[in-house]
Amino acid sequence: MKPLNISVILWWCLVAAVAGAALPVVFRAGFVFDTSTTDMGWTWKHYQGVVQMHTNLQVMFPSLRVVTAHKENVPDPGPCDPIFSTWASQGFDLVVGCSWG
Repeated sequence: MKPLNISVILWWCLVAAVAGAALPVVFRAGFVFDTSTTDMGWTWKHYQGVVQMHTNLQVMFPSLRVVTAHKENVPDPGPCDPIFSTWASQGFDLVVGCSWG
C-alpha cells in the first residue's frame, strides 16, 4: 500500500468543493500506533496530528462527519495487517500505520 499524505486528502476535499462535487458524508480514518498515545514521544506527536486533522477537516467542511479510530500498543513488527483489513472492510477511507518500517 502506497503511503498517502494527509495534505492530499485536504487537497481532494478542496478541489471537490470548488468543482461543486458532492463531498462524502462521512470520512473515516484509522491509525495504528506501536506505543501509547500518552507516551509524550513519537506516538503522542502522531496522535496530536490525528486530532489536528480531525479538527481542521470539521472546520473546513462542516457538513463532513469525520470519524477517527486508533489502536495503541501494537508491536512493531507486529500483527497490524488484521487491523488494517478489518478497518478496510468496514469502509474506512484512510488507514495509517505509524512507525512500521
